[in-house]
Formats: sequence, C-alpha cells, structure tokens
Amino acid sequence: MKIENSHISNRIWIAPFILAAMIATYTLIIGGWSVDRFNSFNATLWDMGIMVQSIWNTAHGSILHESVNLGYSVSRLAMAHWELIYFPLAIIYRIIPSVPLLLYIQSFVLACGMIPIYRFAKKKLSSESAALLISLTYLFYPALHGANLFDLHGLTFATTFLLFTFYYLDKGDWIKAIILGVLSICCREDVAFVIFTLGIYNLFKRKPGETIEHGVAFQVSAIFIGISLLWITAFFSRAYFIGSTGLAETNSMVPNWKNSIAVPIFGFLKLPLPNIISIIQSICSYESIKYIAKLILPTIGLCCLSPSILLISLPTVLLNLSSNYYQMRQIEYHYTAAITPFIFFATINGMANLKQWSARLPKLQVNRITFVFSSILLLASVISTTQFSILRFHKTWRVSEDNKKLSQQLRAIPSELSVSASARVGAHLANRKELYHFPEHDSNADLIILEFNRPEVEIKNLTGKLRTSRVSAMNQFTQRVFQDTTLGIRFIEDNVFCFQRGLASKASFEKFCLLEKMPSNVAATHLIDFGNGLHFLAWKSIYIGNQQAHFQLFWSTTESQPETTQLNFYLASSESQESIPYQPVLGKIPINEWEPGKIIADHLFINRPGSTETKTYSVIVSVFTGKNFQQRQVFKFDFR
Repeated sequence: MKIENSHISNRIWIAPFILAAMIATYTLIIGGWSVDRFNSFNATLWDMGIMVQSIWNTAHGSILHESVNLGYSVSRLAMAHWELIYFPLAIIYRIIPSVPLLLYIQSFVLACGMIPIYRFAKKKLSSESAALLISLTYLFYPALHGANLFDLHGLTFATTFLLFTFYYLDKGDWIKAIILGVLSICCREDVAFVIFTLGIYNLFKRKPGETIEHGVAFQVSAIFIGISLLWITAFFSRAYFIGSTGLAETNSMVPNWKNSIAVPIFGFLKLPLPNIISIIQSICSYESIKYIAKLILPTIGLCCLSPSILLISLPTVLLNLSSNYYQMRQIEYHYTAAITPFIFFATINGMANLKQWSARLPKLQVNRITFVFSSILLLASVISTTQFSILRFHKTWRVSEDNKKLSQQLRAIPSELSVSASARVGAHLANRKELYHFPEHDSNADLIILEFNRPEVEIKNLTGKLRTSRVSAMNQFTQRVFQDTTLGIRFIEDNVFCFQRGLASKASFEKFCLLEKMPSNVAATHLIDFGNGLHFLAWKSIYIGNQQAHFQLFWSTTESQPETTQLNFYLASSESQESIPYQPVLGKIPINEWEPGKIIADHLFINRPGSTETKTYSVIVSVFTGKNFQQRQVFKFDFR
C-alpha cells in the first residue's frame, strides 16, 4: 500500500513540475524571440508604439492616451479599443519602464493558458499523459504564436483569461468564472461577444440535479449575458455620442468594424450600414477558407466533433471573416486570441466523444487510442508550426550591433521632446506624450527621425482611407526635411537620421559628414583621381530595392575646390544614360566648402528607371572645374 501511495504521490508531483517547465521554456524562448523582434526594429508604431505609449501615459496619469492614430493626444477610451488590462501593466511599467519586460509578461500569461487546458483534458480523458501532450500541443499552435509575436496587445491576454473562464464554468466554480470573465472583457471590448455566447452555452448546459430556471448556472449565465450586452452597447453608443459632441464619428469608431457583421447587429445606434453582399463575399472568399483551415488543421479536425463548444467563438470568427481589414483573416496577428481557447476545448471534448464512442472496446485499447490521438495532435501542431507559424521568420529577428547602437541613441532622447518618426524607429520612442507618425507634425515636432537604411519605409497617409503608405526612403516628405533650415542633425546611427529643431543645420552636417578618417567598416580601395586634388575613395551599398537604391560615397580633397566646380552623376545601362538628381552632402555642404584633408561622407539616392527588368547599371561621375573636365565610371550595381 505504501509503495502504491508513493507512486501516486510522485505522479501528482511530476505533472505540475512538467507544466512549470513547459511554461518557463515557452516564456524564455518565445518571449525572447518577441524581444528580438522588437530590438531588431521589426515592430512598428502600428501597433507596438501605440500600445506602449498608451501604457506609458497611463502610468503618468493620462489614462490610455496616445497620439499616433489621430495626430493629437486622446484617450483610446474615446476613439479606439477598450484595453483596461493595461492598467496593471501601467503600474509595472511605472516601476520598470521596459518594453522587453512587457513582452515577457505577455508570453508568460499566454503560456499559463496550458494550465486550464491540462486540467480540462485530464478530467475529460482520464489520462494524465494525454492531458500533458495536449497542453504541449497548445504551445505549438501557430495562431498562438501570431498573437504572441505581433507586438503587444490587450486582446492577446484574453486567450488565457478565456481558457480559465471556461474551465471554471465547466467545473462549477462560479465566482472564479465571473472574475475571469470580467478580466477577459477588460482585454478588449469585442471579447464581450464571446462572453455573451459563453453565457448562452452555460445556460443550456444542464447539470445533474439542477434545473435551468432555478440553478446557480442560470444566474451566472444571466450575469455573463448582462455584462456583455452592457459592455457592447456602451462601446457602440460611445461612437454616436462622441460624434454628436463634435469629434468626427468616423474617428470615434474602430475602423476594422466599419464594414463587418457587427454593424448591422447594432445598426439602431446609427452606425453606418455596410454592403451586405460584400460581407457575404468576404466570408466565403478563398482567404477566409484558408484562414479557417489554418485554425482547424493543427487539431486534425477533432474540434469539429464538439460543435457546441466551437460555436462559442462564432461571433469573433464572423467578425474577422466579414471585416474589410484583411489582417483579421490572418493567423499571424492577434485577432485569433478569442478563438484559440474554444478550438482547444472543443478538441479535447471531441476526443472525449471519440473515447465514449469507443466504450465497447477493452479499456486498455481505449486508453491507447486516447494516447495515440494526443500524440498525433501534437505532431500535427508541430508540423503546422513549420508550415505556417510566424516562428519560421525568427532568424530575421537577429539583433545586430548597429541595432544596439541605434537603440541606445533612441533611449537617450528625453521624454519631454515631441517626436515625428517613421514606423520602425517610432516603436522605440513611445515613452512620451507626443509621438507622431512621420510626416505628421514634421513642421513643429522637436525631433524628426527617419530611416535611410531600408528601401521602403512606412509613413502615415495624411489623405485617403489607408492609414499608412509604403514609400521609398527618400521621398518628397524626407526631401522637405533636408531643406528645412531650422533642423540640424542630432545623430546619425545605422543610416537613421535624427533631426532636432533649433540645432545649427550646416554645422551639424559638417560634424557628421566631414570626417577625420575613413569609417572602420569601409575600405578605401577604389581610389579615382578627378584632378585638382579631388579623389573618389570608396562606395558602400546601404540598400538596393525594387524602386530605389541608396549608396554612401566617400571623397577627399587635397586642395580647396573653386566655386565653379560642378559634380554631376549619371546612370548608364547598355541602352541609355540619364542624369541622377544630386546635391553635394544632401545639399548642405557645397564642394567648394569641402575641407582639405577631411573625408567627405556623402549620400546618393538613385530611383529606378522605367524598366522593371534586371539590369546592370553604371554610375558615372563628371567633374567640371571651369577649366578642366573629367568623367569616370565609379561603380556598377544591379537593379533586380
């Protein structure tokens, strides 16, 4: 008897240890990749910058305020999602203002979702090994990775809260179920749709010896339904109320819902009615079918054997499928957060149904079937991860030394200064009240920070329906910044330019572009003598994109150049030759002011000619001093 009790005791102790180990491993690995994605500048203002700024402002007394969406500081309670879960995060952020810490917390909370999955599976399948395998399957679920790694979102936390809510409802632990249900709604307002259907599910899920009319389950269901209806009505009423007070009604709604199935449901609140035909087409589209397949395939379809549980997530599924925002039909984003819990509970219940249908088989054989299906489930989830999980791209999130140096420069910027920045660097500048997406407020922000280290950048679209646009790094807006004489350079790091209003423009360019020696990462092996002491030393490719290329050029002069000196660039192929718009040192330091003995670090931007074919181009430089003329080919490159 003692040996048997000891064996049972060991099993009871081992399972929590395994769960804790899996939670810790997931948090460290996935949380680490999430931090790497941020530190390698793969997160953007949309949504990392917005969410972190909302948390930072809340920590400093401005409740859920952010300035990226509308171009001025306003609470998200008035114009966007309701993510009250940010309040406890704001307390932590006030004490430790670390974005990586927030990302690790998000990963840890998601990992803890395996606890209710394990408990539910153990209860339904009467198999501890199967329960552990299914819990591990959850950590390999591709949609979970998308929600975890796409920035920071309140909705992402709802996955774990909903898992615990359903588990406690099933267990009959009503107080905990209500508390976790309320926490779920606090993650984002649309979770209330799921809480509503969860209340309906619980209402019709009879328990032995309990009537629907008088049981506690009925009261809990009434609470769930009542809270969700109140929350949803308040959210949609807000849009009409704010519109009537002067703020444009279109700005006070969540844009993703403007043309979705949620609108006709609440059309009585004077929200615009969508095109019903377009909603049906969206739901039945190929992208929607592929989206559903990616949600179900990792469970090998077992979730479909328990439709009553699966249907709890139906409101969120319909909302995602009917939205005109295509990202809501992609598993690489956080929009699956309220669906994942019921996919897994339906899968477990589906396996329990299979087990029940196999009751005529010997008990040992039934247990083997349960273990085999659990193993296949884990294998399917692992294979799905290799095929369509966002984890496939983790190697692109490696943090370089240049990334670290740039992050250090950005962290040194005081939070009192207002900033207008391009999307990727803007995500690292959220600890301030005034943060804007360039080119918004480029005429009055204290700092303007622009990326010239990638072919395309994401800037805010000041006109039209799309909120952002992808454009070439050097464009009409960035050219306007270079021409602004009130701006000087605060720093240049990894070809990210930080302009500060009030700094002497020309003097700051001289500081960063007239160097004492050649940079250590550039070798002066391309010496070309253009006469009169002017030498072309080297060139370095910063990027060669589909539409634009950026090169850094290095010059030196042993003599002062006359004012009449003209430096012209041409782009030549086997078929044609055309001039390249060029101003020495970005138009700030003319050639006659290049100091003898200094290394001149210059920049050349080349827009692709009309042809889209892969071609080799030569960059030709001509120098005319008024007396002498020299023309040389300085380098070649391919536009692909």
